[in-house]
Amino acid sequence: MAESETLLCAVQELVQLTREQRGKGTTPVLFEAELVTDTKSLGYIATDQLTFPNIKRNEGGGQSETGDVFVVPVRGTYAFSFNISNPMTGFGETGFPSKVLQLRVNGVELFLTAVFLRNDWKASTVLSLDKGKCVTVWAHERQRSLDGQNGVHVTFSGTLMHES
Repeated sequence: MAESETLLCAVQELVQLTREQRGKGTTPVLFEAELVTDTKSLGYIATDQLTFPNIKRNEGGGQSETGDVFVVPVRGTYAFSFNISNPMTGFGETGFPSKVLQLRVNGVELFLTAVFLRNDWKASTVLSLDKGKCVTVWAHERQRSLDGQNGVHVTFSGTLMHES
């Protein structure tokens, strides 16, 4: 399945979950946001917080206007998805990851992955979060650039699956 078809399917699933939540009387929370610049360069062994300023959808108002943080508006179980792509191969040494991505909640790393000399990475995770918690995405790179071309290669989205 092509990247655009995969993203479209994911968005359709999130929209369906939101409709189901509305039918149950729960608070709808759904966001999807993108990196909008063509590239974001990261220096040698740099750790940067990623921002997703092109906010496509923000039901429930959790995603900040600047795209740098999702503030949990309702206590519950959330599903988050990431899509990060690189146009360059980088300079990762054998045995060392060229890219490490983190999902942090209130600055504490809760989800981590390492990618060895790959050009793209997709992942999802489910977390139980209290209202007011701040969710951010961080990248640790070795001389890489993130590809935000046309706003489709670097994305962050999430939805409330169950209110508690």
